Amino acid sequence: MSIKDLVTNPASGRISTSDTIVVGAFVVASIVLFWLVWRGQLSEMIYTAYIAGFVTQNQMSKRAAIRRDEMERENKSEGES
Repeated sequence: MSIKDLVTNPASGRISTSDTIVVGAFVVASIVLFWLVWRGQLSEMIYTAYIAGFVTQNQMSKRAAIRRDEMERENKSEGES
């Protein structure tokens, strides 16, 4: 698996802007987190915010994908009728 696979839309094969932004944000946030650990300044609150931010984004993304898939199924079933 390459970095390009992480930011490419599997349906179209094109690079996804939103996935690219998420991967970029993850890399930058991780670098900041490691820097704070290195300096001994990582607080529990910062670590919790780091984890919560990415868990929340992931769940919202999944929820949007489920909704999109449901709408596509409804449109297909209406087209068949």
